[in-house]
Amino acid sequence: IFNNDFNKIELINFEIIKELLSLSCLVYNFNVDLKLKKNNDNNGNYDLNELKVDNLNIDDFKKKQLKEILDESPNAELYRFYDLPSGSQVGITISHKKKRISFIFRGSNQLKDWLHDFMICKKHIKEDIYVHLGFYKSLFENNLFNLLVNDFNDLNKKYNNYNIFISGHSLGGGLSTLFGYLLSTKTNKNITVVTFASPRVGNKEWCDDFHKINNLRLYRIVNQKDIV
Repeated sequence: IFNNDFNKIELINFEIIKELLSLSCLVYNFNVDLKLKKNNDNNGNYDLNELKVDNLNIDDFKKKQLKEILDESPNAELYRFYDLPSGSQVGITISHKKKRISFIFRGSNQLKDWLHDFMICKKHIKEDIYVHLGFYKSLFENNLFNLLVNDFNDLNKKYNNYNIFISGHSLGGGLSTLFGYLLSTKTNKNITVVTFASPRVGNKEWCDDFHKINNLRLYRIVNQKDIV
């Protein structure tokens, strides 16, 4: 559990990192090997109660990850999963036991994603602040950003004492960072971003502006020799 004063420099709990890494791995299998049925509750949530993990067409390591998540949060929800024509995929999970809402962005695994990755021109945000054009396009195509903000607002009203986490691997890490940055301007809620092998997202001025935001913090986990 984090301090109530939202310390921007304290080390994050390693168990939280492991859980977010597992979700960032599993999101690659959503709607592919891991197909879930929606509940009949008019909320659009996905049913995890009847999920037979051993029968899923995923490797043993990912089965272990999924079992651990469900064991740790027995009443967990997959609130929403976006699989858009733009190629973007995002899952929104809720752990009621840990009072945590997580937005999980999938990384590159199809041609559309790589095309966005290679759009290395800069998108002007404001003043002298620029971000990666491909990441920006991925986040805003098919109205994804506004859909996610609406989900955030709905969930924050319903569970206003839950912590907000945003995470993803590779391209998903870049999208997580950009989404966290833009979302923080629309709420006073504290936001924690945890990324794995994320490329750089913006210029130095953007980075400086990111770290000035009081309700936003980032844990960026990388392989030291990863040239990307």
